[in-house]
Amino acid sequence: MTASRTSSCEARKCDDVEPPLVPRAGVTLPLRAAAPGLLHTGRGFPEPGARSRLRRRLEPVAAAGWVASAFTVSFNGVRLSSAVSVGDAVFAATLVVTIAWAAAGGRKRTAGVPVAHVSALVWVGGAALVAGATVATVAGQRTAVGIVALGRFVFDTGGSLLGWCVWAPDRRQLRWFCTAFVAGGLFSAAWAWSFIPAATRRPMGLDSHPNDFGIVCVVGAAIAAAWALVGTAAMRRPAAAATAVLAAGVVASGSRSALVGLAAAVPVVAACCGRTALARGAAVAGAVVAVVVLAGVVRAPHHTWLGRFAGDRSTVESDAGRTAALVSSLERVRRHPLAGEGLVSAFAAHDIYLQAMVIGGPLGLAGLVAVATSVVSATARAATGGAGPGRERVLVAGLGAGYCGYLVAGLFQNNVSQRYAWLVAAATLSAAAGLRSASRSGLEP
Repeated sequence: MTASRTSSCEARKCDDVEPPLVPRAGVTLPLRAAAPGLLHTGRGFPEPGARSRLRRRLEPVAAAGWVASAFTVSFNGVRLSSAVSVGDAVFAATLVVTIAWAAAGGRKRTAGVPVAHVSALVWVGGAALVAGATVATVAGQRTAVGIVALGRFVFDTGGSLLGWCVWAPDRRQLRWFCTAFVAGGLFSAAWAWSFIPAATRRPMGLDSHPNDFGIVCVVGAAIAAAWALVGTAAMRRPAAAATAVLAAGVVASGSRSALVGLAAAVPVVAACCGRTALARGAAVAGAVVAVVVLAGVVRAPHHTWLGRFAGDRSTVESDAGRTAALVSSLERVRRHPLAGEGLVSAFAAHDIYLQAMVIGGPLGLAGLVAVATSVVSATARAATGGAGPGRERVLVAGLGAGYCGYLVAGLFQNNVSQRYAWLVAAATLSAAAGLRSASRSGLEP
């Protein structure tokens, strides 16, 4: 009797049979009863099979987008319009694809870095900096210029952290990201040596300012140096050549702050790679370079890119401008000690820490310090860890050393909101999370 009733129901497509259960957003519903025709008309959410296919198609596109974002992170001088660069357009498209991939059910594979790879301290710090900037801009400078600057600030800082956490790259994707960052720096450095502006004699590569170009070269040189020190035999010579080219790019930029940042990054990367003697020697040499450059011990009569390191006339004029900007920024902090002044006047500070204070007051400065503390502590743990260098340790060494160089150069720079700094911070923590995961599993990272 039961068999005959079942066959009869199947023949008549009897509605007594319970419809299939399809989970969506944590809720299980009888799909056919809740939304008749959903699977066939295309209305509402697609069926799980379609979502799975969409996810599989979007994942390589998102990964390629992040690689392209790393390659074009210093292409701010290549403009699509007065407000949008090639790097901005690539990054915006990458965020859209990444969010679409996540909405289609993108999840981490077992080989991926955990979602918690960006620590809570970085989230708190980034949120504090953005909140401070928002409050100061909206409360004190409700102008079109201030609102546009705030939008750009949120796009570069919050977009970098949020997009990175949604993507949460695995080990292979993270290595490709670092490779693309180095390749982009090499391309920009080659362009810098080929096209030297006649007016300033300071190459800026494909970036919009020689100082930013110099910092990107510092980070790229640190990553390449880590590969040259403890990478595989096949990649050590190419990595050493890349390090030399990027270091030459720092020199070509004429940026004294970038050169000081490079002097700080080299001993850090050597220490993280277990080369203690090299780290000590590099620290001494870096200190000498910093003193010579910053004190203007050597003088040069002509205005050239090399003369920037030897105290030529442009250097003297730059120092006078920086001093005036420092006094002005300190006066702004005194006028608004609790909330800051927002983003309109912050980019003349020539110090990222003072810049954060001007942008968002003590809340903004605390946010930047929190992010820096998290990245530096992750780099220090890699430098003092007992395990031998593996792939993740190499990435932590290069990325962390590059970020440390950025923090030192930031004493004389206006780049607290530059996207490359936030992407490098997030990538460092991803590599550190991968290293911790490999250490807990007892495997060679």
